[in-house]
Amino acid sequence: MRKACAFALVLLLGSITYAQTGASTTGGSQKPSAGVSSNPADASDQPMPSSGSTGSTGAMGTAGSMGQLSRGDRQFVEETAMANRAELELSRLAAQKASNPAVKQFAQHMVQDHSQASTQLMSVAQQKGVTLPNDVPEPDERLRDRLNQASGNEFDMLYMKHMLAAHTKDLTSFQLQSQTGQDPDVKRFAASKVPTLQEHRQQAESILSQMGVSVPASASSR
Repeated sequence: MRKACAFALVLLLGSITYAQTGASTTGGSQKPSAGVSSNPADASDQPMPSSGSTGSTGAMGTAGSMGQLSRGDRQFVEETAMANRAELELSRLAAQKASNPAVKQFAQHMVQDHSQASTQLMSVAQQKGVTLPNDVPEPDERLRDRLNQASGNEFDMLYMKHMLAAHTKDLTSFQLQSQTGQDPDVKRFAASKVPTLQEHRQQAESILSQMGVSVPASASSR
């Protein structure tokens, strides 16, 4: 009797264990783990990698390095911005105060061309991460003060002589940058402005000659 009862108890315990094991196995196959799709078509619903992933960081790093300029290229961009601003301010003043029609027309031409150059230079500077200075060279500030006090032929002469000297200097700088600069975008900008600067200087020479000023050979031969 005791043997029969023990045998029955073993059978009962075995059936209970089998039932629990089967239920656990069946439930596990029907419910996937959290965050993993059992259907390949649902892959697009999974969270995208964060922006701090290795691939994204690498791309950002490359873009940042492309914006850096050498010391020489940066100096050219900054000095050109200051010189361009000065010539714009002086030419706007001349467009209002010049008494000679040729000088007034020249000044208006300068405002148009240098405004365009200023916009183009700002675009290049932004691409390279360079903040352009907002001031003008000190000699140009002093000349602006003199021009504000001058009038008539004195004003026209001061302005045109400065324009000839400034464009002679600019032309030398831009030609050198277009040949020896390191950044291709800055070199391209410099090269594109060489013909315009040559035209401006020739116009300044012609107007000064009409005003009875002898243009130095060193300026006209460059």
